[in-house]
Amino acid sequence: MHIDLLDHLRCPADHAECWLVAAIERMADRHVERGTLGCPVCRRSYEIQDFAACFATPAETVENRAHPTPDEVTRLAAMLDLRVPGGFVGLHREWAPYAIPLAFSFDVHCVVLDDRRSIRPAEGVSLLIVDTALPLARGVLRGIALGIGAPQHAVHRALRPGGRVVGAAGLDVPAGIALMARDVRSWVGERLPDATPVVSLARPR
Repeated sequence: MHIDLLDHLRCPADHAECWLVAAIERMADRHVERGTLGCPVCRRSYEIQDFAACFATPAETVENRAHPTPDEVTRLAAMLDLRVPGGFVGLHREWAPYAIPLAFSFDVHCVVLDDRRSIRPAEGVSLLIVDTALPLARGVLRGIALGIGAPQHAVHRALRPGGRVVGAAGLDVPAGIALMARDVRSWVGERLPDATPVVSLARPR
């Protein structure tokens, strides 16, 4: 896990959003190889093992042999609107093979969200082992690609307003996401702005 991601991680437990305290045991360049993340609110701790931050018990390691073509990578980048470099992009499970080519070609940091070790972290790529929660700060992602079984209820919080969401064709569009386009393979939507609370105005007497 890249050290730049540490400031954007949050405890996924059911309490107010809280940053995590990192105790780093081993680094390799700017990647955390081993350490512990602790929550000062609920006292839970999460291990960083073999460069992956574990917010769930890792399932069996799966070597993902899928290799997207350059056209497929460009297609995903277009749907996620990656014309401008920088920022964090979430890739859930089946989109993991896109992480390295997206990071290399479009200069973004790809955060792979999976319940298994489906990819080795690399430059511009971090791996978070997750289940039904996204341990990310509010609005940190500029875009996210969802696979089957993705924690859709958490997408709205982690994605910035106007951020893009790409989903596999069989997935429903999450609440708070405006559908932009759909074909037989996937769909793309945009996160709607948060509703502005109604302010009561009183005429001075």
